[in-house]
Order: sequence, then C-alpha cells, then structure tokens
Amino acid sequence: MRKKVELKEPLIIDGYNVGLTVLSVLEKDQVFLCDDGFIRDMNAGSKKSSPRIIDALLLLSSYLKEKGVDFIVILDSQISKSGELKRTLAGERVTVRVVERADKEVIISSGTAVTSDFVVLMKASRVYDVVQAMFPNLKAIKMPDDIS
Repeated sequence: MRKKVELKEPLIIDGYNVGLTVLSVLEKDQVFLCDDGFIRDMNAGSKKSSPRIIDALLLLSSYLKEKGVDFIVILDSQISKSGELKRTLAGERVTVRVVERADKEVIISSGTAVTSDFVVLMKASRVYDVVQAMFPNLKAIKMPDDIS
C-alpha cells in the first residue's frame, strides 16, 4: 500500500467515507491507525445521515482549498440526502458528483483516491490519507497487525 501513496491531483474524495472519518476526529470518537498506514474510524457508516457530515466535508474542503489542491468529492446516490449535501457543497464552490457506485468511481477516476475503504485502497493506483494531513497531531490508536 505504501508504494501507492502519492499526491497527484485531482484528489478524488470518497465523500461519505472520508467525511465520516473527519467527523469521528471532530467528535473525539476513537480512530485507528491501521497497519496499512491509513486512519480509520469504526462507526461503520452509522453517522451517514448526521447533519454534521456537512460540517466535516466543508472543513475538509476548506483545508484542501487553503493548500491549493484540486479535488472532487464523490457521493453515493443511494445514501439519503446526497443531493442536498451536493447542493450545500456546490454552494461553497466545491466540485461534487453524485454517482450510483462511489467506490467504483473513486477507483477508476484519474487522480488520487482519498478514502480509508480497504477495497478501494487496494484497487486504486494512487492513494492518499488526507485525514493524517489535516490532523498531524492526531493520536490514533495503533491497530495490532492481526486485526486490521
């Protein structure tokens, strides 16, 4: 995995996946540094309908804009309120696409996949953990090699 870590623009953001991890950090939920070097949360998507996902994605977007990084947020159309989330982000001048299969879109898009989804990380040609970049002093729990 570490051989694939590269920051080639645009970043293709797995919106719900990364947004939920950022939200976990903001809410001081436990996050884990897995043996592949990526930060993960263990909410299993339980907060996808939380209105705070908007805050997390706006914070992520602000961070990337401040760094001058070109990015696209990909949202899964099967998740409730994806259209509303797209409108909110687009109103903040964030490029957003709502697609039927977000994982597949992140994998096949040119650029760098930003996710903590293991399958996407394995299949994408370039990957990057923006959560670690955003929160460099984050104290994540180290996962034992035989668990992650």
